[in-house]
Amino acid sequence: RRTSKKAGLSQSAMDVKWHPTEEKIATGATNGSVVVWFAHDAHNRKAQLETLNGHQRCVNRVSWHPVEAAVLASCAQDTTVRLWDLRASTRERLQIPLDADSARDLDFHPRETNTLALATDGGLVQVWDFRYLRGPTQSDAMHSGPAFTVRWHPSQRTRIASGGRDKVINIMRIDRSCVSEQRIRTLASVARVEWRPNVPDQIASSSIVMDNCVRVWDLNEPYLPVYVADAHSEPVTGIQWLQEAGTTKLITCSKDHRVLKHDLRHCERPHREYRSVSLAWTIDGGLCLNTDQIN
Repeated sequence: RRTSKKAGLSQSAMDVKWHPTEEKIATGATNGSVVVWFAHDAHNRKAQLETLNGHQRCVNRVSWHPVEAAVLASCAQDTTVRLWDLRASTRERLQIPLDADSARDLDFHPRETNTLALATDGGLVQVWDFRYLRGPTQSDAMHSGPAFTVRWHPSQRTRIASGGRDKVINIMRIDRSCVSEQRIRTLASVARVEWRPNVPDQIASSSIVMDNCVRVWDLNEPYLPVYVADAHSEPVTGIQWLQEAGTTKLITCSKDHRVLKHDLRHCERPHREYRSVSLAWTIDGGLCLNTDQIN
């Protein structure tokens, strides 16, 4: 009975990632296991290709390496980040111990393949180089509460975005130092951010509570979202853009047990709906008019 119970916990996924080039899926489980599956035969017991044990608490996020097909990383509530190599006999290539904070999210740099970004419970955004594990190459407090998500820009080498419980999306440049370029205020805690492919100044976000929408922000007009997808009835737990040139489509999953495909061309556009004219009386009986053109 104990064995079957543990096997069930290994299949209780907190996160799931498709392999970028192969028919595999990696999942992070509540019991600390990272499981690799064969995607096309999920009902067969042999579909569970690997079970990677090492974490002592719930796995928060898993991520495949962008170049090395057999390598993936995971972070968990046990305050460690682990790099796994499916070709090695020991499987665990290295471990990054974090001082006190658990990592809530991680993301490989799309070009500098030894580089990994972390978002931690302490509000830190950290950058680690696998070759030098004495400490992070960058570690900066970017949020006033836990940071839940972090993403490298797909085409701009030093640009990175993060989001957290403080209802802020932080856009940063990381070179020799970390510089916050922009802070986008949102309506609720930020659970996920995803850059829009081939549109370098747009990013999608979702909330962990209260807000069931996916909002797409333009960094050139950051005060209102340019698109809002509001088809879910519960908070959105995952966002994935379709990898097409100039894509307008994204896929989302939610606590309402649905996976939906959205087309931005049919989503709400707040810029077009907010009024652009206002009136106010002055104390001496005059009338002030303010009007502005909306693109």
